[in-house]
Amino acid sequence: SEEVREVLKMLVEMGAPAKILTDGKPHLGTDRLVRILRTIRLELEGLGASYMFGTKVSDVIVKGEKVKGVRLEDGSMIKADVVVLAVGHSARPLYEKLLHAGLELTPKPFSAGFRAEHPQDLINSIQYGPYASKVDKGNGPILVADYKLTATNLGSRKNSDVYSFCMCPG
Repeated sequence: SEEVREVLKMLVEMGAPAKILTDGKPHLGTDRLVRILRTIRLELEGLGASYMFGTKVSDVIVKGEKVKGVRLEDGSMIKADVVVLAVGHSARPLYEKLLHAGLELTPKPFSAGFRAEHPQDLINSIQYGPYASKVDKGNGPILVADYKLTATNLGSRKNSDVYSFCMCPG
């Protein structure tokens, strides 16, 4: 989609490899992610955003149907027209206050994946058989083998899938 393309372009501007714009399965890699996220944070700070790590929001200030800011655990208040909450764990009290303030909370789909690691030579051998030696660590005429693991839980009320989000052979 066009939205995904725009995100990929922004990631390249922030230091991601340009090949993510053309790869069928773009992958940043954990080793690059910290640097890219740091660059994004610096860019946003340059545009006026601020981050308050380790700060606990005790309440969201709402007047009418509009957010007016947040109150912090230390009692101070930050006025704002827009608030982005990265609530993390232990957010139940904040959600209860939001509901009590009359705000509509809409649950979003939740997805959990896992990372599978297997020796690359093993995966190449399983998928390519006698041609596995032609992979040559990604420099040969055959691309390194890729795979994902999936399962569907048909016994639940809603079918729920389990999948690997990252296959990182080493």
